[in-house]
Amino acid sequence: MKYGEVDLGQVEALLNKLGGMEVLRAILSDALNINVSVAKTGRMITVGLYKSANQARLALELMGCKIVEMADGLLDKINFAASIKEEPEFVMISAAEVGFIRQFTIAEILQYVQKIGLVKCLATDVPAIRLA
Repeated sequence: MKYGEVDLGQVEALLNKLGGMEVLRAILSDALNINVSVAKTGRMITVGLYKSANQARLALELMGCKIVEMADGLLDKINFAASIKEEPEFVMISAAEVGFIRQFTIAEILQYVQKIGLVKCLATDVPAIRLA
């Protein structure tokens, strides 16, 4: 065996970290490519600063960010009043950077990144991320 010092417990631990048998099958069928260079250093960004859509709009406009009509409409749907001021670590990665080499749905990508320990940012965090 090429890796004789590896035991089944270590193989199982690796499979768990990868996301289980479903992910292993996707890797072996070339539907998913694992990129070991994904681990990026995140950035600490203060979120929860804006208590209304208008405050977020003003901050974005003052920094020269153009707000297209669709984004403007989405700002009105966000419950900024419920946001909490904190400094989480954000990592911006593409689907290709986590190994997707063919087209997948957003739901499939989100399911996989959650398996590897990442979570989707909150809608209230988006303006702060855009300004970072």
